[in-house]
This record gives sequence, C-alpha cells and structure tokens, in this order.
Amino acid sequence: MPTPDPLPTGCDANCEAAIQSYLPVGTNNARISAGGQTVAQGTVLKSEYGMVVIVDNNNSNPTFVSLCKAEIINK
Repeated sequence: MPTPDPLPTGCDANCEAAIQSYLPVGTNNARISAGGQTVAQGTVLKSEYGMVVIVDNNNSNPTFVSLCKAEIINK
C-alpha cells in the first residue's frame, strides 16, 4: 500500500507512525491482538502505511493485519 500523499495529520497519523517505527520489517516475535485474541504472530515481512504482513518461521502463512484494528502489539 503506498503512503498517502499528502500524509494525514492528527492522532491517527501519529499512531500510524509510532506503529511503523515499533514494527519495522524484520522484527521477530511480533504479536498483534484484536478482539481479545492473537490475530498474528511471527516476523514482520512488510510494514506499510495502514497494514503489516506477519509470516511464520518459514516465511509462509502470511497474515495481513489492518493497523486500525490492532489493540495490543508486542515484540
């Protein structure tokens, strides 16, 4: 997903920038929870504006996570 141009401003944009900084590509042992359950766990393969892709140990089983739905992010 391309980064919006111009970049949004405000609370949502600040949150997005913080998450992208916290979960750069290559982050191991990332875990994202939403709705009271873990929805993705593994290595960050892609970290784009609004979405991250997390894969398991073999770079398979990609999980696409909308960052606006993430409730808890651990690494």
